Amino acid sequence: APVYHSSKCLTAAVVMAFVDAGKISLDDKVSKYLPIFDNYFKGYITIRQCLSHTTGIQEAQGIAKVAQRSKFASLEEEVNAFASKREIADNAGTAFFYSNIGPNIAARVIEVVSKKSFDRVAQEKIFRPCGMRSTTFYSEKGSVDPADGATSTAQDMINFMTMILNKGKIKDKQILSEQSIREMQTFQFPAVPNKFTPKTMQGFEPGMGLWIEQKDNSGKPSIVSSPGILSAWPWIDYSRNYVAVVFPANGGSEEKRQIVEQIRSEIEKNLK
Repeated sequence: APVYHSSKCLTAAVVMAFVDAGKISLDDKVSKYLPIFDNYFKGYITIRQCLSHTTGIQEAQGIAKVAQRSKFASLEEEVNAFASKREIADNAGTAFFYSNIGPNIAARVIEVVSKKSFDRVAQEKIFRPCGMRSTTFYSEKGSVDPADGATSTAQDMINFMTMILNKGKIKDKQILSEQSIREMQTFQFPAVPNKFTPKTMQGFEPGMGLWIEQKDNSGKPSIVSSPGILSAWPWIDYSRNYVAVVFPANGGSEEKRQIVEQIRSEIEKNLK
């Protein structure tokens, strides 16, 4: 099933695999790999800012957003349009605005570095090692949408979140470093103004692909999730040492949160 916005945690993990391998740095400018960004005064945007929704690039809204997304034949074409046709709303790193722009730019960097399609890299670095046999970024029209277009299953998402819970390891295989797992669960730009967070995630702290829902008394994340506005809601409960995923039926954001909270309450009763 489509996991929509939960795709971002998968994309962030792929990017972090390349950070672990020393192929890229989170603080590299995207223009190092995508020179077109220099041509349009966006060359200072970093990979960290892409994964943290602080690129400053203005996102299309409403029907225009849907129409623009559907017209691109490839990730390269879409990201080139971000560089050449989108206005700069804020200087990079100075405001948080949740969108699909940053993750897709970061994913395009990975295509350039690896010289492979993003889905193929995701299969090699994350999906196959985690036993995620039914997960892909490919859509029916052949293009990939790393920010919003993955399809997966409950078991595959459980496998992925188990890897995160176990500090990057699954079945004795170290998929990501502990440092990368910490980075994904760290609020990267806490001092900047929040210009837009969807209702589903309001009150949570953004990491990179993941959201910190709750912290313990020492300030460490205790519940981390990657809620999809339209579908999956996978989460990790560090204090109780379990992972879960819910695919709520279509409904409003508040309704989805209530369903997840009710299920968590039942799980907690059974764990006592």
